[in-house]
Amino acid sequence: MSDAGQSAVSLAHRIGLTYLRHGQPHRAIVLLIVASHAAPHRTDVLVTLAASMISVQLGDQAMTVLDRIESIDLALSQQPLLQRLRARALLILGRVEEARALIRNVL
Repeated sequence: MSDAGQSAVSLAHRIGLTYLRHGQPHRAIVLLIVASHAAPHRTDVLVTLAASMISVQLGDQAMTVLDRIESIDLALSQQPLLQRLRARALLILGRVEEARALIRNVL
């Protein structure tokens, strides 16, 4: 991808993050999906996308994104932030015991 393409993805990511932080997660999701299609291996974009999906109770979709992150960077997916996001997605899906076990492992 060209430098201009990378800059556009970075800008979309920053705007999406701003939308998320300011209570507009649906707008964030739209921008972040576009950015993730343009740069499918940008884990920073994917993490923000997963967090946005979790904030609007899209557990299945968030789990898909978290699985994608895991397939790209296993070490990143084992970080406490990502484990916490996965636990929150599991809670949304009603998989309470799995979420508890995951949190116990993080602590």
